Amino acid sequence: MSSSSKKFDTISNPEKVYKKVTPKKDEPLLSILDPTVKKAPTKEKKNWFRWGKKNQNNEARAEKVKKNPKDKLIKPHHKKIAAWSVIVAILLFVIVLLGGSAYAHQSIYKNKVYPGVVVWGEPVGGKSMTQVQELVTKKIQDYKLTLSGPDQKYVANASDLGVIFNSETMALSAYSKGRTGSFWDNYWTRLKLLVTNIKWQPIQTAFRTNELAISPSYQMDDKKLNEYLTKIATNIHIEAKDSEVKINNGNTELAPAIYGRDVQTEILAKQVKDNIALFKPSEIKVSTTTVKPAIVDESAKEVVVQAQSVMSRPVTLTYQGQTFTPNKETVASWINFVKPAGSQNYTLIVDPAKMKNYFSFLSGKINVYPVTRKVQVENGAKENILQEGKDGLLMDEAALGKSIAEILPVQPSVTLTIPMYVAKFKTEFNQVLVANWDKYIEITLSTQTMIAYLKGGQAVGSWKVTTGNQYHPTPTGTWLVHGKSAITRMTGGTPGVDYYDLPNVHWVTWFKGGGYSIHEAYWRSSFGGMDYTWNGSHGCVNSPIGVAQFIYDWAPVGTPVIVHY
Repeated sequence: MSSSSKKFDTISNPEKVYKKVTPKKDEPLLSILDPTVKKAPTKEKKNWFRWGKKNQNNEARAEKVKKNPKDKLIKPHHKKIAAWSVIVAILLFVIVLLGGSAYAHQSIYKNKVYPGVVVWGEPVGGKSMTQVQELVTKKIQDYKLTLSGPDQKYVANASDLGVIFNSETMALSAYSKGRTGSFWDNYWTRLKLLVTNIKWQPIQTAFRTNELAISPSYQMDDKKLNEYLTKIATNIHIEAKDSEVKINNGNTELAPAIYGRDVQTEILAKQVKDNIALFKPSEIKVSTTTVKPAIVDESAKEVVVQAQSVMSRPVTLTYQGQTFTPNKETVASWINFVKPAGSQNYTLIVDPAKMKNYFSFLSGKINVYPVTRKVQVENGAKENILQEGKDGLLMDEAALGKSIAEILPVQPSVTLTIPMYVAKFKTEFNQVLVANWDKYIEITLSTQTMIAYLKGGQAVGSWKVTTGNQYHPTPTGTWLVHGKSAITRMTGGTPGVDYYDLPNVHWVTWFKGGGYSIHEAYWRSSFGGMDYTWNGSHGCVNSPIGVAQFIYDWAPVGTPVIVHY
């Protein structure tokens, strides 16, 4: 039989197997020739390198071969190799597919934001950085936040609230998603961006797609925000006002209390900042608190009853047989209401300051006013009494007011004798200048001389002097000495033109208002020259120091000074 026939016979009759058989250890040799000879039992060895389930035992395998003879030609490890080959091929296909997709994805969205990127809730995939920046800028411009107060609504934009946005930073952050990391980081980020299209929450949670959203890039100007909220708080604010008790024409009136309202600015600021973080136009209700006044109507009514009782009490004032009884309206005008610190009600007081008008009426009836002593003083020395003084007798308003204020709130009536006090007269002095011709002084401008005369024209001295220049001439006329200064400082003129500052000028005799006098001139070396027209004084009469001292001592206040050409 040829070898081909043997192969065919083997295939056609699988129970005949022709193979070289080597007896195994402890196996009877006859078992090879006679299958009926029992083989010695052998211990099956474990295959530690086998993958998958364990091989079946020999009996099970033989049974399987009987059913399907072809299975004997395919060994078990061949199946495993085939299975793993398929798995590897699939993985390689997926990797190639994903890599190709990533490359295509990157090429398609060159210079554009990858799909799946969200800025402020707005998908920006496929947009350029400029388009993203324009979108963000428009969103900022369109943002409006409505603050709803109790009486009106306030609509604020981002600028009003002190929000400073950086649209360029947000656009750059959107574009950088999937580009600025390592190769695998970028690959993973782009994969997550693709997953965002799968609207199944478990998948998005597993891939943490929420990390892909671009947070707003902005800064808060807290000062500007607080200023805006303060304006709103001021508009909404209502000042709490206590119940007020008033008295008009002897009748008490109660003005109702006003409950106040304040804005809780700290809570409002937090609400605004939280809304800005979401950047969704919305409406915020402004939280307010009610401020209770310290004195409410019920408490104030108690003092109203007390006031009505006090103003009805009779007041009797007497002085030297005269009786004065103020009416109810007058007594009511003395009443005042004060609120002690920490108190929740008013305290009624009788205020002496409010009795001033009534006391003026009484004063006109009973006061005897002092007479002023008038004295005329001539030339600062001689006194002439023009009117003698006389003491007066006046009502002691302070004492009377204090007594009424203490008694009226606690007693059913007030009866008092008006207290009086002696008012001393005052002396009034009237200073006058009277020409005393016992002495007089003559100043001649044309000759620049000064002569002192006694009564009757007797000269006691003649001197050369320097008077005012042509721009500041010494005034002509008859004047009277009205004061003296032993030493003084003289300043005047125009700065930069003819300003002067002369300290320690001695023996000054003032003869005309405006600063005109006769005095020494230590800065001059000569007197009496005709150069006075351009080198003269600013109007005073300059003389040597000895002459000035003589005039100072010789001429009393009231001495006439005659100036002429």
